[in-house]
Amino acid sequence: MIKVRALRQDDWQRVPDFILGALAAGLVLLIAWSCSRGLDLTDESHYLLDALNPADSVVGASASPQFLKPVFAALGHDISLFRLTGLTFLVLSTVFLTLRARHLVVNLTDGRLCLSAQGLVATSLLGSLLYYFWFIRSPGYNLLIVVGSYFFTGLFLWALEAIPGTRAFSVRTACTGVLWGFCLLVKFPSAFALLGLAGVTFLVWHSWSWRFAGFFVAHIAAGAAISLALYFIFIQTPGTWIARAYGMVQLLQSPGFKSSPIRYLSQSSRGLLNALHVFWPAFVPLVIGFATSLATRDLGKAMLRTTIGFLVALALFNGLAVHAGFYGWQFGPHDLFFYYFFATALVLMTIAGAAI
Repeated sequence: MIKVRALRQDDWQRVPDFILGALAAGLVLLIAWSCSRGLDLTDESHYLLDALNPADSVVGASASPQFLKPVFAALGHDISLFRLTGLTFLVLSTVFLTLRARHLVVNLTDGRLCLSAQGLVATSLLGSLLYYFWFIRSPGYNLLIVVGSYFFTGLFLWALEAIPGTRAFSVRTACTGVLWGFCLLVKFPSAFALLGLAGVTFLVWHSWSWRFAGFFVAHIAAGAAISLALYFIFIQTPGTWIARAYGMVQLLQSPGFKSSPIRYLSQSSRGLLNALHVFWPAFVPLVIGFATSLATRDLGKAMLRTTIGFLVALALFNGLAVHAGFYGWQFGPHDLFFYYFFATALVLMTIAGAAI
């Protein structure tokens, strides 16, 4: 005879985790199943040729082809396996970042806030796998910088748990620097943005102690130096890397080339204004948080929250504009780019809500 017990409250609390886990697993399987589809007609052929023989590319500021060449070769130049490997990198980096963040939160609250690892990992995967909503399947510099950023952030959270000046702090921060050096080689603008955000976070975490900040910068620099030294010794000489990067700069400045930094800045600003107009409800919580802080005379926190919110908005929309190449565009509900703004608005709502 089969015994059936009544559902307890703990069982009902696991239902959202089960649903999120099922959705995340289904999405991973769907992307894996689609890895054998045909080639993308835009940048994917460029990524594959770069990974096949990076030496054929005479210009480029990213070292991603050099990193991906041995991976592609080890897989027998099988495009499906290459795509699956990229998906695996993304999943592993997401899980690592999520578990490190959970560990930090649990320690901060002395175990009072015990977050479900399954629910957090599933939610993070659903977010990170949106990468495939607008990027191609085959790994390239975009995937490598995402993966590197996740590992960097996870290691950075690990370093925050250590006391500056201790051996644990030195080892953890140096490891974080090694990952930052990797990000620097893959996509240096994103690497400097990461370092800036990490630096501000570190200062806030340690009550604006500039002495501790000096420890942080020194160890990050030491770790990055290890990455750069290994790359320049075993993969590519500094002269070759500089020549390739300089060639890319010249190409971007050539007449008629659409990738003008001035144009990027102006068009991304227009994108931000459009998003403010269309998705103004997403920014209301940020304004409320600022007003609440003013009411409590906590002007410092109010300015910090507003500044962070604005910088996040500007960075996200600037990145979207650079990627999509918005030049005098107009978008509507049926436009693909419209949903970029919608997703960004949701992110800003979450950040603003947490700041209140």
